[in-house]
Amino acid sequence: MLAKRIIPCLSVANGRVQNGVEFRDMVDAGDPVKCAEEAVGHGAGELLVTSIDRHGTGLGFDIELYQALAEVVDVLVTVFGGAGNIQHFVDLFTKTNVTEALVGALLHNKVLTIKDIKKALHESGVVVRK
Repeated sequence: MLAKRIIPCLSVANGRVQNGVEFRDMVDAGDPVKCAEEAVGHGAGELLVTSIDRHGTGLGFDIELYQALAEVVDVLVTVFGGAGNIQHFVDLFTKTNVTEALVGALLHNKVLTIKDIKKALHESGVVVRK
């Protein structure tokens, strides 16, 4: 049986971690890098990072943000927000140390398949789980 995990989520908008309910009345919780380091310092074994700025845009992952976080922590970093095509996943995994990416609407709306994403990653030299 896999061990259970508690995974902090950093929701980032305008370069700052934001907290709120249903993305309303958001409160600035601080610098993403400092928040990531703090979470890991408190025992987080991985992080989930959402780019609110990119979420739903299809403009691509926030490579600069995600790499900045992946460089300073020694845990798994899962990211979400911005993917619009297969190349965005290739760019994410070839240009950053990010370990995982979430995908939602692209699958639900049948724009992409997991098989196609994995194939493109494999063809780009990215090792992916089968």
